[in-house]
Amino acid sequence: MTPALPDRGSTVVLREIDASTVRTITDELQLAPHQVDYVASNAVSLAQALFHPEAWYRAIVADGVPVGFVMLADETLLTPEARRAAWDAAGEPMPEQPRLSLWRFMIDHRVQGRGFGRAALACVAAHARTRPGITVLQASCVPGPASPQPFYEALGFVPTGVIEDGEVGLVLDLDRRDGPLAAPADAAATTTVAPATAAAAAAPPAGEAKPQPAAIPAPGPRAAELAQRLLRHVDEVALHREQRAPLYDTLCARLGDGSAARKLGASVDTLAPGMRGCPYHLHHAQEELFVVLDGEGHLRVAGEMLPVRAGHVVFMPAGPDYPHQFVNTSARPLRYVSIGTRETPEICEYPDSGKDQVWSVSDPARGPDYLARQRRGPPLDYWDGEP
Repeated sequence: MTPALPDRGSTVVLREIDASTVRTITDELQLAPHQVDYVASNAVSLAQALFHPEAWYRAIVADGVPVGFVMLADETLLTPEARRAAWDAAGEPMPEQPRLSLWRFMIDHRVQGRGFGRAALACVAAHARTRPGITVLQASCVPGPASPQPFYEALGFVPTGVIEDGEVGLVLDLDRRDGPLAAPADAAATTTVAPATAAAAAAPPAGEAKPQPAAIPAPGPRAAELAQRLLRHVDEVALHREQRAPLYDTLCARLGDGSAARKLGASVDTLAPGMRGCPYHLHHAQEELFVVLDGEGHLRVAGEMLPVRAGHVVFMPAGPDYPHQFVNTSARPLRYVSIGTRETPEICEYPDSGKDQVWSVSDPARGPDYLARQRRGPPLDYWDGEP
């Protein structure tokens, strides 16, 4: 039975598209006849997303029923190399900061005028505020009698005065504190994408004093030294590429190198589409934790393939029961934080190749004091080779 169409006042959320909803998105959701020349079909958009790793797309769902589709072009999903290559291919200089653009947006003609478009863009704006380095949301539209330009402007988008490929450019200031898509009064609230139909957080109760920021003293004599030993910014760490055709290709930002930590390591790893992370392995001493930041793929662990996506946290104990490996089974980069304890001495097994690696480290800055990598052979007698 086809579910009843939701009405005004329904709760609107952005939801990932899966096998249960893709047919609805591509076949059932349609624009009015006079609107079809202003935006590509959802089927075309999904096909394009397969070849654009910067594409971020979701179903617009009201009270559990798909009512629309949105797709963003999010440059923060690209590796620095891929972003530069894209701008070079376009023949334009690459902006210093990544861009986030409203690439596709539609609400089914049967439920237009019920507030779902406004509610969905409130969710989009909330999501945009969580993207690193993003302060504006860009959009463009074809001018004409059925153009969505008046709709966008009513929600706070401002024309840029630039017309490119026949489309009018618009921009939404994500820090703007007034208007239907205004930023929440509490800056911390911008990190949460709430399934709500309103964009702004509730104002403080009447008469309640607004908290004032604490005074920050000037940096002391040890500030620079402490920052060098204790702080790392993921965008300022050199990238190392670990590549071995045809299965392995990862960009690693090793955050722990040179830090004061002796028993804790961390990196941000970006796994290319179709590739695997480190070889399938297990630790006998170290524990690991992974936080998936962007994309989706699978965690190969203990003979199973577990689906993972942005927001998943993976806990990996030491021991022979949990050999593991990330596999990017999607068409977009898979980006995750890797955190591990630097227990030493350590034994690491590689079940696919039958190798063992053993090492001991007393000072991470110097590297291993002892390192052996070999395949297992017949056991030796305790006295073998001794004089």
